[in-house]
Amino acid sequence: MSALRVFELAREYKTPVRQFLQKIRQGGVDASGHFDELTEEQAALVKKIMKTSGGSVVASTKGTATGVRRRVISAHKEEDEPEKEVEEEAPRVITIKARTRTGADENRPRRIRKAAKTEGNEAPVEKKPEETVAVESDIDTPVVPAKELETQESVAVPKLTKHTAQPAIKAEALPKKAEAQPTPEGTSALKKDATKAKKPQEAQSRRQAPENKKAPKKAAEPDKTDKKGVKKEKRVEHPDRPERWEDKDALRASQKPGKSKAPFKDYYSSEEEDILRRRKKTDRHRDRGRARGTVSANKSDSKHVFNPRRRTIKIGNSVTVGDLASLIGIRVRDIIRKLMDLGTMATITQSIPGETATLIAAEFEVEVENETYELEDAVKEEVITEGDAESRSPIVTIMGHVDHGKTSLLDYIRATKVVEGEAGGITQHIGAYHVESESYKITFLDTPGHQAFSAMRARGAQATDLVVLVVAADDKVQPQTIEAINHAKAAEVPIIVAVNKVDRPEASPDRIRQELLEHELVAEEFGGDTIMINVSALKGDGINQLLEMIQLQAEVLELTSTTKGLARGVIIESRITRGQGAVASVLVQRGTLKLGDSFVVGSTFGRVRAMYNDVGQPIREAGPTIPVELTGLSEVPVVGEQFVVLEDEKTARQIAEQRGLQFREDQIAQRQRTNLQNFFENVKDEDEKELLLLLKADVQGSVEAIKSSLEQLATETVSVQIIHSAAGNITESDVSLAAASNAIIIGFNVQTDTKAKELQARVGTDIRDYSVIYEVLDDVRAAMEGLLPPEIVEEVLGHCEVREVFATAKAGTVFGCYVRDGRILRNSLVRILRNDETVFNGSVLSLKRFKDDVREVTHNYECGVVMAFPEVQAGDLLEVYQHVETAATL
Repeated sequence: MSALRVFELAREYKTPVRQFLQKIRQGGVDASGHFDELTEEQAALVKKIMKTSGGSVVASTKGTATGVRRRVISAHKEEDEPEKEVEEEAPRVITIKARTRTGADENRPRRIRKAAKTEGNEAPVEKKPEETVAVESDIDTPVVPAKELETQESVAVPKLTKHTAQPAIKAEALPKKAEAQPTPEGTSALKKDATKAKKPQEAQSRRQAPENKKAPKKAAEPDKTDKKGVKKEKRVEHPDRPERWEDKDALRASQKPGKSKAPFKDYYSSEEEDILRRRKKTDRHRDRGRARGTVSANKSDSKHVFNPRRRTIKIGNSVTVGDLASLIGIRVRDIIRKLMDLGTMATITQSIPGETATLIAAEFEVEVENETYELEDAVKEEVITEGDAESRSPIVTIMGHVDHGKTSLLDYIRATKVVEGEAGGITQHIGAYHVESESYKITFLDTPGHQAFSAMRARGAQATDLVVLVVAADDKVQPQTIEAINHAKAAEVPIIVAVNKVDRPEASPDRIRQELLEHELVAEEFGGDTIMINVSALKGDGINQLLEMIQLQAEVLELTSTTKGLARGVIIESRITRGQGAVASVLVQRGTLKLGDSFVVGSTFGRVRAMYNDVGQPIREAGPTIPVELTGLSEVPVVGEQFVVLEDEKTARQIAEQRGLQFREDQIAQRQRTNLQNFFENVKDEDEKELLLLLKADVQGSVEAIKSSLEQLATETVSVQIIHSAAGNITESDVSLAAASNAIIIGFNVQTDTKAKELQARVGTDIRDYSVIYEVLDDVRAAMEGLLPPEIVEEVLGHCEVREVFATAKAGTVFGCYVRDGRILRNSLVRILRNDETVFNGSVLSLKRFKDDVREVTHNYECGVVMAFPEVQAGDLLEVYQHVETAATL
């Protein structure tokens, strides 16, 4: 007899498995899980336990067409209960032919076959027979008429046959399903009596015998399954249709509307149900795709459409990864994979050299024709032909010492108030202005006069045609005046001297001319070739004469340019503004600059998106000598770089990337590689202090000037390191960087963003705002001095002469001294001099005046001194001193 499982017995007694396990464990059955197999002895013990605990087995009954009837028979019901008499009145005979086991049964799931085998182990229960049927087999059995059949009309019922190898036996009573199908009118439910198996052969027969059967609703309707998941297979003999039975037909029939889902759940396990559902869903999706005439394809394949593989391609000096993949006709990831094999990391938009592209193409058997050319040739300036040359207005740079009236002079010429808007009355960036009148057109460049803006003055001298040197008549030639003279001479630019402030009482123009002789500037009245004019920026005296001299000098120089061709110019100033990004002031030198032009400036490229003149009005184009402000740059350009317009943005991008790569390579080459000598130098300079600064200014020119001035403050003991410098407001990232590196933020004419202020309040970073450059230098110098360690200075307090030496039992040796000058303090340092030589350095341990301890004894008084030097002799000189800390200076 095959073993039963716990869940099968629990299902038989309609008891939850968890409760069933608890009951049988309490009864002494060793079972730990649902799928534990029980022996025959354990199964018998379980049945006994369930009988005593009130377990029940449900026997199913069929009702008429009006409904369903159920009958629950107690498991411990008396087996010898008398049966009711059955009236014998014209019984209808239904012949059932038992079916033998076939190959289809063998192909059923193993779990179902096991469930079928366990039927023989069930405890049969005697029940009241309600009806009897005649079973056709090899052994004739008496036909018992059913009780309910006598009330039904006489109708033709299909003959049900079942094949079996054993004689007909009484079938077990099976539990009725929760949802029973009503029988058609005129058809009675078929029942079998449940009998108790007493012999093993009978049990074996029951495992092979058919279970409770019913007449089908239709000839082709499949049978139901019992609670145990055992398939009730029948064959309905129909004269017009052959016998057929397939498991899938039963499954489909069970899923029809109005049918119970129990057959599906009982027949298959949970894992099999999931597999069937997924398979059915996939098949349905495939059928829909076929119905629409579409086939689902891989998404990744549908996204990429590649050109046919080429055998020969043409590239330039460089090509992007995406363009190379498109030219060859392969995926971008294949190109990137080959680049990684070569040790190069690149993205789809990154450019790679033509040599590298050739190697990559060779991997895919593609030949490359290099159309090599020098990118820098595209930015070379062409010579202006005589036919294109046109006269242009002069570019004049105003230079001189700070506060000598340069901007005031320009104010009068432009009839504006520029100087009132400058911090401290000091110009701190280059201003470009185009002035037009009936008699002249001049472009002025106003440069800073402070010593920190030397680089700006140099750039202004290189971009100009004339230099107007402004010198105050009430002052003298200052260092910045001399520097401006040198810049103009280096740029080979003629100089016109404007002696300003001649309206003041203390003005002395002749003295200024005399001092300029020392710098090789000889006035025309002294027989030289330098034009010198006395002017007053406040009253306007001499301004017209100055403008006439500028026009005359421009005519002598024969200044020409052209408005044809692509524009070229120079970056005067650059900065970052909110809402516009990088903004650059450009002085156009040749050609015509238009909106939408692509350009390159050093390692920066872009497209002109907006353009404004010197008074802030938007314009669409600008010719030679016209200063403009434009937007559309990729980043803030370096001041003084050449501004070149190109045919297309692609070329501008390639040139900028090539220059940026070269710049980074130069920086790496300038870094010192670690070697033994540098290592010892670093160890030697460990005591050197370092002040970390983060610099933000309104314009790029101010950034460069302040950075250069701060670096010049460095000394051997304190160095200045600027970890970051840029144009623009102080942002949250600047505060984060300064907090991480413990640096001080220097802001020059900039604002601090709201988020940056919130972060600064949390981390405590020091932010200093300035509007005048000399204040920056003074504060940084003070901060550098604060990093220096204090200087230790020896201060002599006085001198004492040893006159007597006393030996005491309590204090030891005591020296009787006379204070010759100064004073002597207790615990002060002392130096013993004998014949002008130092014999001891120590401190005063005790100081007494007669028998009293005192802190101090002044000159002309005697005292007793105790020191840790017993070899003091009369006549020795004690020099008393102390160490005093003083603040160090640079």
